[in-house]
Amino acid sequence: IHSSDFIYSACIHKQELITDLGDTPRITAIDDYYTLFPAILELTDYESLYRLARDIKHEMLIKTAFADFCETLSVDEVVAQLSLLADFMIDLAARASLYKRKYIRLSYELIKNNCSVVGMGKLGTRELNVSSDIDLIFFTAKSAYMEYELRKELNRFFQDLIDFLQTHSEKGFLYRVDLRLRPEGTSGPLVA
Repeated sequence: IHSSDFIYSACIHKQELITDLGDTPRITAIDDYYTLFPAILELTDYESLYRLARDIKHEMLIKTAFADFCETLSVDEVVAQLSLLADFMIDLAARASLYKRKYIRLSYELIKNNCSVVGMGKLGTRELNVSSDIDLIFFTAKSAYMEYELRKELNRFFQDLIDFLQTHSEKGFLYRVDLRLRPEGTSGPLVA
């Protein structure tokens, strides 16, 4: 724990978690997070989700680091847990981004049914560590992207999602997001 400045800092800011370190849940799917933190589904504003996401990430990183230190999770389980945490944060960023502005045509269901967020690099191979950035590529169904107004909303939505993940606050940021692996790199469109 002392070898990571981030984990050390998170422990200092969330000292109450130190008494619960033995309660590291084994997460096997994104839905496990919604079960573990049901208040998320009751929040309907961007700022509240923004603050809660940082608290959840800190809590889960501290617990996972402690489980790693005590060897109650294998290295493979630790990186899998960290990768699922990133997946959850991306899903949470999608929910929150819909609350940031009044989208005319977008909904969580439309996004889930017509868009994909693909993790590349360490996230894609399920080998994320505490200090990893996340490499993302955004795809959408051709039918959704062919409509000009919907395409504009989708581009705004995905930019809001990126901002949710990497904007700094007093509690830090969730992840550094790298988009350079998308088709045509930084000169290509945000959504393919």
